Amino acid sequence: MADNTKNDKTKTKEELDTEQQAAKEQLQLILDSSRPKHLGYGVTSGVSNMVAGAVGAAGVIVLAPVMGTAVGAKQGGFVGGTVGLVGGAAVGVVGGVAVAMGGVVQGVTQIVRGAAATPKAIIEPSRGKWWNDLEGKWIL
Repeated sequence: MADNTKNDKTKTKEELDTEQQAAKEQLQLILDSSRPKHLGYGVTSGVSNMVAGAVGAAGVIVLAPVMGTAVGAKQGGFVGGTVGLVGGAAVGVVGGVAVAMGGVVQGVTQIVRGAAATPKAIIEPSRGKWWNDLEGKWIL
């Protein structure tokens, strides 16, 4: 019976890791990584990415301890729930920080890319080019 408990705990950790990875993948889909046309678009996209990262981080921070407690309590009663809460809190904090930092890095990147693209946004229309949103570049 001790072997089953050990396997169940390993499975629980794997489930939490899988859920954390799925949350990261969903956040990546949410984050807008398109090339901004100019600084205005870069700031809009960057702030949006930062907010999405903060919301995703809050979700991970809240859900990981809740899931850890539920799984721990189901497998080990009060003690298991307590261990699950502590483990879930640790996973939640680490995952939340990672998701938040991802949003901040992506946001700052978009702002810098927008600032770098601004000179072209001024020059290219005078050359008869227009911005293609699908391709994220100036075309003739």
